[in-house]
Amino acid sequence: MSTSTVTFLTSEPTFTIFIVVVTAVITGFVTYWFGFRQYLKERRWERVRKTYIEDGLGKVIDGTDQLSTACYLNYGKSTLVFNLLESTVEEPEKAKETAKKIFSEMERANLAPNYGMLKLAIFNNQPIILLVVQMWMEFQQLAETIRHIGWQGIEDYFSGQQTRTEEERRIFLSDQKKIIREEWNKVIRKYEPLKGHLLRLQIEVDKMDILRVEDIDKIAQQNEIKKILAEIGTQYKNEINKLPNSAKENE
Repeated sequence: MSTSTVTFLTSEPTFTIFIVVVTAVITGFVTYWFGFRQYLKERRWERVRKTYIEDGLGKVIDGTDQLSTACYLNYGKSTLVFNLLESTVEEPEKAKETAKKIFSEMERANLAPNYGMLKLAIFNNQPIILLVVQMWMEFQQLAETIRHIGWQGIEDYFSGQQTRTEEERRIFLSDQKKIIREEWNKVIRKYEPLKGHLLRLQIEVDKMDILRVEDIDKIAQQNEIKKILAEIGTQYKNEINKLPNSAKENE
């Protein structure tokens, strides 16, 4: 090193500037390095969470809400139609077109079980997967049943109303409402608690720090998760025991 270079580095103002620059460069590099590592960590966290939670439990809950909503809408529309027919029982033809139009516009619940169901395996509980699949199928069947029973009911009502007395018409409409209500209660009352349990599972999972794939295995070990799964097992014991491959597992 030349004498001029040594003099340059050891002169107080220049040396101070040199130290400041080097410190800034090192600090910037370290900040960038840790920031980049944190970015990669967050991206990994987001990927793991999306894969196993959002595209699993999240999609199951969204699908359940979609099917349940179709059932609610169809039930509400069928009730509206039969109430309308009861209010015009003296002049049945007056509400004929409106009644048929409402039933023709009812929701079709077409949502097949998807890969998100299998991701419920994060709870290490096979019966819950089968139970949710059954719930989806029964919701779809209910939505279609309401459409079919209601449509057939108004077809029978208008094709035979000329031969019925006003009182007979009222009884017929009341019976149709009762049939639909019974179908509704049979499915909706059964699965409303399960919908609530799924939301509780989502809330508990959201509280957890899931940073790596390995953390997924810890979900089923959490006390609150175990508690909710146990409640589902108790509340739906009869249903679970009827499911394929579940009775033996739950003995």
